[in-house]
Amino acid sequence: MEHFERVVTAALLHDIGKVRFRIRRTRDKTHQNLGAEWIRKETYLDEDERKEIADIIQNHHKNPKELYPDAAIVVQADRYAAGEREEEVEEEGKWEIGTPLTPIFFYVGGKECVYPLLPLEKDKIPEAKTGRITLTEDDYERIWKGLNREINEIKNPLLRAGPDFILPALEKYLTFVPSFTYVKETPTAISLFDHLKLTGALAGAMYRYFEDEEGRISRTGVDEIVDREKEIFLLVRGDISGVQQFIYTITSKKALVNLRGRSFFLELLSHHVAERLIEELRLTRANILFVGGGGFEIIAYNTPEAVEKVEDYMKKVNEWLYEKFGVSLYMAWGYIPLPGKALGERELLEEKVKELHEMIERRKIRREYAPKVFEPVEIRGDECEICRRRNGREREEVTACDVCWRFINTGKTLKGGGETMIMRMPEGEEGDIEVVDGAYRVIKEEKKDIKFKAEQDPKILRHVYKINTFEPSPYLYAMSPSEKGSFEDISENGKFSLGTLRMDVDNLGRAFRKMESLTFYSSLSRFLNLFFKYWLIPLCEKDVIVVYSGGDDLFMVGRWEDVVKSAERIKDVFELFTGGNMGLSGGVFISDDHFPLYRMAENAGEGEHMAKNVDGKDAFCFNLTEGVKWEEWKKLREVVDILEELRKDLGNTFIYNIYTILRKWHERKKKGETPWRLLPYLAYVVGRRETRKLQEKEEWRKLRNHLVPSFDEIYKLDHLYIPFMYMLLKTRETKEER
Repeated sequence: MEHFERVVTAALLHDIGKVRFRIRRTRDKTHQNLGAEWIRKETYLDEDERKEIADIIQNHHKNPKELYPDAAIVVQADRYAAGEREEEVEEEGKWEIGTPLTPIFFYVGGKECVYPLLPLEKDKIPEAKTGRITLTEDDYERIWKGLNREINEIKNPLLRAGPDFILPALEKYLTFVPSFTYVKETPTAISLFDHLKLTGALAGAMYRYFEDEEGRISRTGVDEIVDREKEIFLLVRGDISGVQQFIYTITSKKALVNLRGRSFFLELLSHHVAERLIEELRLTRANILFVGGGGFEIIAYNTPEAVEKVEDYMKKVNEWLYEKFGVSLYMAWGYIPLPGKALGERELLEEKVKELHEMIERRKIRREYAPKVFEPVEIRGDECEICRRRNGREREEVTACDVCWRFINTGKTLKGGGETMIMRMPEGEEGDIEVVDGAYRVIKEEKKDIKFKAEQDPKILRHVYKINTFEPSPYLYAMSPSEKGSFEDISENGKFSLGTLRMDVDNLGRAFRKMESLTFYSSLSRFLNLFFKYWLIPLCEKDVIVVYSGGDDLFMVGRWEDVVKSAERIKDVFELFTGGNMGLSGGVFISDDHFPLYRMAENAGEGEHMAKNVDGKDAFCFNLTEGVKWEEWKKLREVVDILEELRKDLGNTFIYNIYTILRKWHERKKKGETPWRLLPYLAYVVGRRETRKLQEKEEWRKLRNHLVPSFDEIYKLDHLYIPFMYMLLKTRETKEER
């Protein structure tokens, strides 16, 4: 292990003794002592590594000016990551060791709740609980045993203890461990993993900033290391521009597999660029603060050499994007120097982040292409039926260019979900999909020979991602389990209509502005990414295709009722996950399977916009009707259930007549009128349909109360047409099915 890696590993593990401390509850040893003891006994490190890392952990609460530079860097990185919070020994009276983690979302909505202590699991999304939970020694014992087991399973001596290979295990087991348990007014909302990861990132950046020609920092004065005014850090961000055009404007030819391939490519592009930048900068994955939603953020070091490397590589990325996709895709980038004090001061950090965003927006407008953009382009072959660019040739039932054909084949390979590995191939070897200066192969479970090769060769394993699993390896993507290969398959050749959903988190910009420090900022990003990138898929109906999900938003297509059910489940679980501290708004649009994809996306986006216009948001819009609060939507869905129960008794004519009246009521109310004359007609239609048999049914009595409300509840008619529209759509499909 290189000296740099030892320092970063020490930073990543500096507070690992807290877990042991909360098991033992001993008063004769601190968490520093316990962490150092554990490291000294670990056999996957050699003796020199154990000694050096344990020494740094042992001393990480000392005054950095009393330490040598390596240890001083970890001490100062720890202080920056903690927002300059000076930690103390966990003593009774000041520290409640049983204190659980409060969701980071508390700082957005202010609703108090806590998480139970669990490892990250694919099918177990933690629910934020109200009321008091006290963590026990047994809770911490389970976490400690699981963490030890997975770290000690790193058998390959070339991989052992490398920072990039212990990070996934730390994330799996320490995400819901509170970083500190001091009793104070504001709850503990930063997990131990988020604190350790950022400490590792800052320590790595500081090491590279101060290192000499020999890769050591022995000549650096400690006064420089602890200087909070010095602009040591560089916050780097990349943001893909043109995503909607790239995904949504393809033709209907091979549309579904093409969508899968293209959305996967965009996710892989963000990961690849972030990974390649940290390779160029000689940092670790800890320095990647966030990847998702078509972008990434990295915390690096502020030297002229680092800035030059970022500039050179991002220009290379955009040259490649222009060569492959013309002007349809562009990755804007920016960077801003940060002094140490900015990491823990909200106003200063907010100011710096605003400057960074402005820099990126300017680049999106200017699009700084290399001179290649002015060179002549070779045009050969026919027009590609998918992207409408030239250089297409006949394939299976479609004329496609090489790029689109690769997307189609990748989409076919990804079909069906399941455990999958994405492997960056060694230089010179071909893959299923090309990304800038890398080639990746999609490895399904049945490709045992390639999988074995990846697990045995550390050079390959360094560039392997897992899909649909939280095994200790970076997760990249979550795939729908559907085996459907086309929109026609989903709709069963027109028997069922398609639904398109677009949905995202409300007021996210305002939420990030409330974050107190870089630790809060990166933690909120990670928790949102966990939900939308990983936990979302199990919440969806089987044949719903998640075209895009990451960051804070999503786009999905499927049978329309399956999409609605999926949206409802996502909303319910997101509310439990965040403790009701963040809203989620979206819109569903319904169409046939021949409707142009870009129009599906456009209309679903319009529905989402209508939901976002509801006061306070946290709303839903069904098929371009009107945005309603989720709470009201649940009540409208209860009416759908009543209509479903009574469908045979009521008949389609009655449902249609009531829908017509209620739609007129709604339209006139929107014009500012109160159409009283419709009420007698509505009561007449209801009265004519009522029979003695219906009167005996509880469902009819409930429906009648909805349709003939008391005067003070007449406002409930305003959106009542929506469940009747819903029922008409169901009835139409049922008739066609017969």
